This record gives sequence, C-alpha cells and structure tokens, in this order.
Amino acid sequence: MQENFRKRLTEFQQKRAELNSEYEVLKREAVDQCRELIEAFGLTAADLKLVSTKPTASRGRSKAKYRNPKDETKTWSGIGVMPGWFKAALQAGFTKEDMEIR
Repeated sequence: MQENFRKRLTEFQQKRAELNSEYEVLKREAVDQCRELIEAFGLTAADLKLVSTKPTASRGRSKAKYRNPKDETKTWSGIGVMPGWFKAALQAGFTKEDMEIR
C-alpha cells in the first residue's frame, strides 16, 4: 500500500513540475506579447490603469510643537516616537512646557 502511495506521489510531483514549467513558458510568452503591444502603441502605465490618475491628498508634515532647548534646530511634533533629545531633556529637568514652541 505504501509503495502504491509513493508511486502515485512521485507521478503527481512529476506532473506538477511539468505543468509549472509549461506555465512559466506561457507566462513569458504573454509578457513578451504585452511588451510588443505596449511598444507598438506607445502605451504608458496610466493608459493601462496600472497607476492611479487621481492626485492623492498630501497630509504634509505635522507642525513642530516642541524644540530642543540645547539645539533649536531639532524639533518634534509630539506625534510618534519620542526623540532621544526630548527624553534626555526631560531627564535633565526640563518639562514639556519648557520645550513647547509658542
């Protein structure tokens, strides 16, 4: 019984490998045909609807809410991960209010 199972499994694996190989050949042929058509007609990704033609809304950067008291070029919006300089300033005795941009 196990021999029969192994034989069938081996046959199945061989068929699957053949089908996968045939699939890859068909896929390459399809890609080649698509490339030929794209080049012949000068199509773009937008023509093929592969990219969005609608402009996306940009949220932009969040406005800075806190400034590093030791280096005023470093700011933080208060959103996301707290930067190291902010943690260090708190440990050094500064308060959030001390670092607020007014």
